[in-house]
Amino acid sequence: MKFKKFSLDYKLLGVMPDHERQFFIVAGHIFNECSMLQKTMYWSSTPYDEIDEPKEENVARALQAFMLGKVLAAKLYEAHRVLRRSYYGSDLCRKHDDILSDKAKDALRSFNKYFKTSTNLIRKVRMNFASHYSEEEFENKWREESITGKQESLIGIGEHESLIGPSLGNRFYYGSE
Repeated sequence: MKFKKFSLDYKLLGVMPDHERQFFIVAGHIFNECSMLQKTMYWSSTPYDEIDEPKEENVARALQAFMLGKVLAAKLYEAHRVLRRSYYGSDLCRKHDDILSDKAKDALRSFNKYFKTSTNLIRKVRMNFASHYSEEEFENKWREESITGKQESLIGIGEHESLIGPSLGNRFYYGSE
C-alpha cells in the first residue's frame, strides 16, 4: 500500500477563515472515525467458516460487528449535521462546489438526499440504539422477537444467553442485542 503525504503549514491554517479551518479539521476527524469503524466492523464480521472458533465466539464476533455498525450509523448522522451546518450553512459550498469533481458532487447529493427524510434508518438507529438508549425501543424489539422467534432463527439462540469469559472485556450479552 502506498501513501502520499500531504502537509499543510500551521501558518496557512492560521490565515484561513475560522469556519473553514474548523470544517477542514472536523471533516478529517469524522473521516478518521468512520474509516476506523468501517475497518473494525469488517474485521469483526469475518465469515463463520473462515474462523476456527466455537459457535458462541463466532456469534459474538458477528454481533460485535453489528454493534460497530450502530456506532457508525450514529457517526454518519452526526457527519451529515456537520455538513449541513458548516458546509451548506456557510459560504463554503458556494466557494467549493464548482471545484468538486462530478463524482464528489453526486456523492454529496446522494448523502443529502438520504438524510432529507426523518424516517431514514440511520436516524432511527442513532436516536434509539447508538447515541441514545430508548428502553421503549429495546422493549418493542424484544416483544417482536419473542413473538416471532426472529432472534432464535437469526443466531440460533432461543434464550437470553450471555458468554462470560475470565475478564470483564471477554463478556458478551447476546440477549441484549
